[in-house]
Parts: sequence; C-alpha cells; structure tokens
Amino acid sequence: MDVFQKKYVAFMESECRKHNCMEALPALKEGFKTFCESIEPVDGDPVSTIVGKVKDALLKYKPRNVDVVVDEETDELDIVWHSPKNSFPIDETHIPAGTVDLDALAAELDRLNVGHVW
Repeated sequence: MDVFQKKYVAFMESECRKHNCMEALPALKEGFKTFCESIEPVDGDPVSTIVGKVKDALLKYKPRNVDVVVDEETDELDIVWHSPKNSFPIDETHIPAGTVDLDALAAELDRLNVGHVW
C-alpha cells in the first residue's frame, strides 16, 4: 500500500474505535485491500504514463475536446472529453497531481494540442 492508502486504513481504525465498532474493521480492511489491488499500478514516469493515455484518447476524440484535469475529490489527474454543452470522463490515471511535474506535463499536452486544468 502507498502512503495515502496507509493513512486511510489508520483513519478507518480510528473511526471504528470512536464509534465502538471494531468488529467491522476486518471487513473494511479486506474490502479496501481488494480495491487497492484492483487499481493498475503506475510504472515509470507519470508524465509518460499520462501522455500515453492521452494519445489513446486521441485515437477516438479530437484534441480540442480532450483535457487533462485534476479531480477535486481525489486530487488525481483524469482525462476528460468536453464541449460547451457537455463533458464526460475518458480515463482515470490514478496518479496524484502532487506526484507529477505539471510543467513538463503541460508542455507535452501543448504539443498534442490538448487542454489542461490544474
């Protein structure tokens, strides 16, 4: 588990103690472990990983409709499709924005004519 996942487990333990429901903790931990294992790990440079996912999106969508944004709830970078009237997620990177050189990512996205918001 990464540092964020360990912090979440510690939070779950403190909440179970606070509400006197320690019997629920094993099931919560197991469910969270299963969820964490289901997330595809990011190997190598996060900028390259995100740019690769963007290039995959560009096979389906025009660059003017693709953006990389920071999800306000998770603080992770996501790839979205947008127009003046609508938007929807294309791909989640599961990469925290704080772990990425955003200037380098912005330069790569600019080369692809893809927008970015952070």
